[in-house]
Amino acid sequence: MIAVTVGAVSLIASFSAVAQDKKDEKKEDKTTVYVATMETSHGVIELELDREKAKETVDNFLKYVRDGYYENTLFHRVEKGYIVQGGGYHKNEKGEYVPKDTGKREAIKSQAKNGLKNAKGTIAAARWADNTDSAKSEFYINLEENKSLDEPLPAGSGFTVFGKVTKGMEVVEKIGGLELRTDGVLRLPRQEDKKTVFDDYKVSFLPKEDVVIQKITAEPKKEG
Repeated sequence: MIAVTVGAVSLIASFSAVAQDKKDEKKEDKTTVYVATMETSHGVIELELDREKAKETVDNFLKYVRDGYYENTLFHRVEKGYIVQGGGYHKNEKGEYVPKDTGKREAIKSQAKNGLKNAKGTIAAARWADNTDSAKSEFYINLEENKSLDEPLPAGSGFTVFGKVTKGMEVVEKIGGLELRTDGVLRLPRQEDKKTVFDDYKVSFLPKEDVVIQKITAEPKKEG
């Protein structure tokens, strides 16, 4: 009888824990600023992510972070005095620079009109130039003030800024100053009949020295 009672209590406790877990899952995240720490092969970059002004974009970035998606991706695009871009490519077993599969994750809608500008040291969501709502995992960090990226492109808007570098800008600038390949080849996606196909292209922005994103973590900013 005692064993049954203990078992029943344990069972009730288990159900209570499950109910609490489900309740916690439904809790609204009211965090307005997240701090992200990006560990790279060239140093650590710390970012503050503005969830108050760019909620959907920050939440999208955080999903990739929490899934570990960014581990071993690269900063694959370096344009001196302009931007460094990463978060979407890695090296395959043949040493080729190829897109990393984003799985079934959907692209997100632009938040380019949130009031945040492409100032030096800001992080923004990369997307197709001709499709405003096509941002997924890739991002770029501005090396200078890039007002042109705030202006409407053919797709109808600029690019969505969702945070800024707070520590490690010297790391970003070091990446931005790397020597570039003269024989760089990147497998780039393009749209064909509503399908994504891939072709190898020679590019002038691939750094000679691989810049690997080893890990990104994020947590709510602590007050004070």
